Amino acid sequence: MKLANRTNLNSQHLRAIILRVAEIEQLSAADRQRVCITVKYGRHSNYREDTMSRVFAYYNKWATVLRVVEGILPDKKVLAKNIAWAFAANQNANTSASDKHYGWGSGWQQEWAWADAMPLGFEASEVKPEPAKDEKILAEMKHCVRRIQEWERKAKLAKTKQKVWQKKFNYYERRLKEGRVTVER
Repeated sequence: MKLANRTNLNSQHLRAIILRVAEIEQLSAADRQRVCITVKYGRHSNYREDTMSRVFAYYNKWATVLRVVEGILPDKKVLAKNIAWAFAANQNANTSASDKHYGWGSGWQQEWAWADAMPLGFEASEVKPEPAKDEKILAEMKHCVRRIQEWERKAKLAKTKQKVWQKKFNYYERRLKEGRVTVER
């Protein structure tokens, strides 16, 4: 099972919820290997919940994209239910809207109440210190030196190629002079 987390939600927490849903949905080991869930930020939210939407990726049968709103922790029950819906859709199961397991019918919150006990939080973001001005200047100077060396090498190669072609030209010029033919340069 592959989880591509492009948010600041904790990946271990997301993976734990996904594995629990896979267990409930009775996914086989082979099916679990093919699953790829991508969690990323999206501007569009689900019409039922303001924190999340789901997209079933048809180009790959086992790929699912979950979009969450940046800075808002999604409802864990909705998250788990959407993952279950994606697993069922991948298996071509009937996911009718009236079904309490996959749909929004009455009783779905009790069906997915276990998800509230699962941890889900944000990862601590690393704050990188800004490099000093001198360090920036030294880095730019190193970059300039590398580029100068690169172009000097190219100039040397060009000069060598020019000599090769000049020798060929001189050879053909000599051949023409032997035949008393003149050529303009």
